[in-house]
Formats: sequence, C-alpha cells, structure tokens
Amino acid sequence: MPDYAPGSYEQLAAAYRHAGDDELSERVLLARQRRRYAEAGAIGRVWGWLQRWTVGYGYRPWLAVFWLVLFAVLGGAWFAAHPPVPIDNGQNPAFNPWLFAADTLLPIVNLGQDGYWRLEGTSQWIASGLVAAGWILATTAAVGAARILKRV
Repeated sequence: MPDYAPGSYEQLAAAYRHAGDDELSERVLLARQRRRYAEAGAIGRVWGWLQRWTVGYGYRPWLAVFWLVLFAVLGGAWFAAHPPVPIDNGQNPAFNPWLFAADTLLPIVNLGQDGYWRLEGTSQWIASGLVAAGWILATTAAVGAARILKRV
C-alpha cells in the first residue's frame, strides 16, 4: 500500500500502552518503522534494514549490546593475529588484544590499552571502525537502558 501514514500505528500503539500491554505496543511501533522504510528510496531502505538488524529501530537496545560484544570478539581476534607495535619501548603495558579491542570499542571506558600502540594499515581501519561502532552502539545501549529504567 502506498502513502505511509504513521497516525494509525501511533493510535494503536497508544491504545495498547494505555491498556498496559507494552509488548504489543512495541510490536506495532516496529511495524510502523518497517513500513516507513519499505516505502523509502534505495538508501532509505538500506538504512532501515541496518537499523532493524542492529538496534531494532531503537526499540530493542539489547541488540546493540549483542553487536558490541560481537565487535569486541572480532576485534580481539584481529588484534591477536595482528598485534600492533609499541609507540615507546618500555613505557607501555603488556599488550592484551581483547582488552585493546574493548578499549577501542567502548568510548568512555579506559582499560589502559589505548594510546600505547601504533596501528598501521588494515589495523588502523579496523580500530577506526571499532571507535565509530562503539560510539553508535554504546549510545544506543545507554539510551535503551535509560528508557527501560524510566519505566521501572
């Protein structure tokens, strides 16, 4: 059906929420987002698909935590196979690829690994991708956690 109109989705979700059924309300809102992006252009559909599977359009923040853990494991595996060289010999901690990947991925947390190693080539791109993914996913997870705590 053409001509996406969000009003009916929002009314139904509000009715479910008012009746105390938050789960059905959330399902309706997810359907609204799927419908919204289904009618978008090619770039909008790709963006919608990405949001659906990474964070559930913001309604499933636990997916962001799943992706954070997956990126930390993949990053740790990469840095275990391709350890970076120290910037300054003698002034750096022992390299731990798993802590390094988590330190790179988590934007606020300092695990004491970042800043002591020189990344080159593909490792530099992977670390940059981890930083970007970390900011997006950690922010989404924090907002989702705040939303859940607000309900309680």
